[in-house]
Amino acid sequence: MGDLKEEEDNNNNDEIHTLQCNTIENAKAIEDEWEIWLADTSASCHVTNNSIRMTNRTNAEGDRVVVGDKRKSKVEMKGDLNLLTKTLKDHVALKNIRVVKEIGKNIISIGKLLCDGGELSGSDNVIKINIHEVTLTFTKNVEDGLYYTKLRRMTSSKKDHCIEITMDDDNKKTPWTKVESQEKKKWRVMTREEAHSRWGHPHLNQMNTMGNFFKIRLTGKLPSCAGCNVIKGRAMKTTKTCRKSAINNGERLFIDTTGPYPKSRGGMKYWMVAVDDKSDKTWTYYSNTKKNMIKFVKEIVTTINGLELKVKYIRCDNAGEHQQALQQFCKEKGIIMEYTAPNTPKQNARAEKKIQIWWQRAMTMMVHANLTLES
Repeated sequence: MGDLKEEEDNNNNDEIHTLQCNTIENAKAIEDEWEIWLADTSASCHVTNNSIRMTNRTNAEGDRVVVGDKRKSKVEMKGDLNLLTKTLKDHVALKNIRVVKEIGKNIISIGKLLCDGGELSGSDNVIKINIHEVTLTFTKNVEDGLYYTKLRRMTSSKKDHCIEITMDDDNKKTPWTKVESQEKKKWRVMTREEAHSRWGHPHLNQMNTMGNFFKIRLTGKLPSCAGCNVIKGRAMKTTKTCRKSAINNGERLFIDTTGPYPKSRGGMKYWMVAVDDKSDKTWTYYSNTKKNMIKFVKEIVTTINGLELKVKYIRCDNAGEHQQALQQFCKEKGIIMEYTAPNTPKQNARAEKKIQIWWQRAMTMMVHANLTLES
């Protein structure tokens, strides 16, 4: 019996010795497998070109990755990968990393690390990301100006599984069993105000989509953002005509004045325009002063009245040339003056547009004829 027991112990020692040798050989083999990883601030996900030592592998199901030249590359699979740093003590876990064989580099998404709780620091030549008490250091390459680091793939993470050895009453060893961690993967929690500030002030719907993609649960309401109100704010739409258009010809006139321009041969510097709301008929008048607007309006009203039509409304801005004399004339004729709001030329867009179109036509003809300011 003593000889038998000794033989069994020798066999067990041989198995343990063999296991230790294999472990040492594997460790040496892994030690030499350092890979270069690129830090990319514009990438939305981590990318690698092979699936060695990846865990939790899943099918890509038609997923695509868009590269810089808008070319779409096929994703072979997705999974998790644990990478060991140069300290040989710390490791970082990359979740949902894409395997794309067409891409020749291993890419780490800086944006995804920041969304997972990382903090960015560094200088012109070094980028450091501190995530879960692990520091990743990327050094700038002089040739292409990009930032790289060396990492080594690990077979598993310390938190992913543990090896358990159980002993029975007779002190006999049972086979080793792999016990999966029962810890549930919880989503990170972030307020919408913080996410709005950290993610570049996106729209609420886009921010919610980003939260679901990066598995971050957003809480609270999004308050009003002063920066977005100033930069992204737009003026309310303004009607370019009237709520109730004219029914008859000559019923409403849009008038406006532009200038001063360089004096013409006749000494004219100002250009006056009137547009009929119904027919879009346009009258123009050139003058050496703005005060002649009343003369221009009287001639148009007299012409329209001669056609047995009546002018009921005149729309214009509240400029100086439209005061006193013009108001008195409209009051005598029973014409209602419609003033545009301050700094809102769109409300008188019919006249403004005519001036713009005719000015462009005149300038085009003069340039085509090789006319100069002197001529």
